[in-house]
Amino acid sequence: MKELSVHDLQKSFGKVRALTGVSFELRAGELLTLLGPSGCGKTTCLRLIAGFDRPDAGDIRIDGKSILPLPPERRRVGFVFQNYALLPHMSVAKNIAYGIRFRPGIDTRARVNELLSLIHLEGLADRRPNELSGGERQRVALARALAPSPQLLLLDEPLSALDAKLREELRGELRRIQRELSIPTVYVTHDQEEALAISDRIGVMHSGGIDQIGEPREVYTHPKTLFSAEFIGRSNRLSGRISSVTAEQIEVEVGEERLRAITGRTRLSPGMRVVLVIREEELRFTHSRSNSVRGRIEDSEYHGETTTVLVSTPLGPVRVRVAGNASTTSIGKQVEVYFPPERLLVFPAEPAPG
Repeated sequence: MKELSVHDLQKSFGKVRALTGVSFELRAGELLTLLGPSGCGKTTCLRLIAGFDRPDAGDIRIDGKSILPLPPERRRVGFVFQNYALLPHMSVAKNIAYGIRFRPGIDTRARVNELLSLIHLEGLADRRPNELSGGERQRVALARALAPSPQLLLLDEPLSALDAKLREELRGELRRIQRELSIPTVYVTHDQEEALAISDRIGVMHSGGIDQIGEPREVYTHPKTLFSAEFIGRSNRLSGRISSVTAEQIEVEVGEERLRAITGRTRLSPGMRVVLVIREEELRFTHSRSNSVRGRIEDSEYHGETTTVLVSTPLGPVRVRVAGNASTTSIGKQVEVYFPPERLLVFPAEPAPG
């Protein structure tokens, strides 16, 4: 497969608009993650590509040819379900072989052995699903999806049922297999860390549409919408009003304080109400008075490699993430919090409902 093209997909279920016009392209060998909260349309999009549901409008093309007229079994798409959907009465080997059992010209035993080797489960061919760990079941589901040599792989929250450490291990295995086979893959998750770790590109979904699509670093450091800025990463949000705008910077009044931001965003003007967003790790404790505010440490959460510090300030509470062994996290300590102007993101405030 050279390319998957999804154009203006729309889908409603009764009065609920699940997709409002989703478009993206998947390149050969690429892993694209659709990232977003529950109910944003991620799984609906996968089901339309697989052929389990039909769109109300739009088109899905592989190598320039529409696949909408084709039933699911003729689309050559592998699908890994969130609950794996393994057949409990069948062995691992029979589960993997299920999708190719009637296909002529395939040496089923050889194909199963090949896939068992790929997923590193060579000695478990005769076991039943209830005799496997969660991670092993996930690998078997992946092997079953890959057995017919699909031209496209779809993964729907494949790691959500696993504990954090196993998720981290298996996402590396999934990425290894995807790269080894060079199979174009659409991966769905609500876990931002997972998406950042394994993706070639990320599409951030919100309310049935895609807010932004790009490489992980681009999406993280240069979010295009307020939703993307707040959904990816752990951020602080401040509300204010623009007091001045120059070619180099924007000055924003937040309460009785003023903060400078450097931004290339256009259509911002004095008097406009805005939202400032800054990542927890981009704030710093400093002795400089420039673009900083005084505060008091109210609480801290130790996470091993990092510590998140809650600081009360005239702007409101802000969270600062520092190195886990930092000595500046004593509760009650007076600090100055520095807001790097180049890291402050400025977005027009969303209009109040009604």
